[in-house]
This record gives sequence, C-alpha cells and structure tokens, in this order.
Amino acid sequence: MFLAFPEKKFLINFKEKELRSAKLLLAKLEKHPQWKQQVWAVYGAQNPTQYMAESTANTMGFDKARTKACLKEYIALGWSGYVPQTCRNTVITVPSNYAWAVWGWPNKFQSRLKAYGSEIILAGPYKSQGAGAGIDTPEQLLEVPAIFNGYIWTDKIEALAPYIRKESPTEPRK
Repeated sequence: MFLAFPEKKFLINFKEKELRSAKLLLAKLEKHPQWKQQVWAVYGAQNPTQYMAESTANTMGFDKARTKACLKEYIALGWSGYVPQTCRNTVITVPSNYAWAVWGWPNKFQSRLKAYGSEIILAGPYKSQGAGAGIDTPEQLLEVPAIFNGYIWTDKIEALAPYIRKESPTEPRK
C-alpha cells in the first residue's frame, strides 16, 4: 500500500491484542524507512497501539481506553482550560452525539488540543452496545459544524462523496 500510494498518509488499525502486529510493522518500516512518513497514526487494540506509538517518533496512537479517559477528564475539567495528559499528543475520536458535552466544541477544543499536538476525529453517534460507526449519511454530515477543521470518520465515503465540498454539504455535486 505504501508503494501504491507514496504521497498518501495511512491510519493503521491493529485488530489483534498481541504485540506481534506492531513488531512486524516496525520491522517493515525499519527495512523501508521512507514509509515511516506515510504512517499518520495507529489505533485499535491497546497493546500494539501503545507499543507502536512509543517506539516510533511522530506516530500517534489512539485506543478506546485512552480516548474515553481523555473525554471524561476534559468534559469534567475543560471549562477551566486544562487539557488532561490523556488528551495530549494523540488522536481523539469524539462521537457526534456527545460533541455538545465537550467544552468549547468545536473551536476552543480544537485549538486547545492542537496546541498539545493532538488531532480530532468526529465519528458517528456512540451507541450503548459499543462504538458507533462513522458519519455515514448526508443528514449526519449536515450536523458537522462548518467551522470544524478536524477529520471526519466515515464508513460510507461513497454515500458522502457527492456532498463533500467547501461551499455547502447540502446539495450533491452535479
């Protein structure tokens, strides 16, 4: 994939809990150092994600436990301007149905996290039976604040692509 898209950045998902996946990826990146710049972030299972983020300079890693801890602490203390350690130098995924609870959403939150080296991904609604999917419908896309300049998680880019443009997401492109 790195060879096929040399100008692109990748978000790599560790599905298994063993460190083996991270070690294999690190070995591959050491063999091909030019690929290191293409890894934007890693996420998924906690052990390989943390191992990869700690072992590689400029690679952020995020997992469910850290994201939960960050959002919980920030929602409790964000009014004071404090940015918890769990929110620093990472990627934070914010479920769209909880964005309202994040202090200073979206501008202040974005600028605070950016100042601490973090990025934000806006995801679809969190559901009680587990993590939500992405922003997957035009209706959900309309709820994204126009001033949001983070990333949007989608599992249905083919459904959203006609609506994504700088002018307005309300009408499909012709």
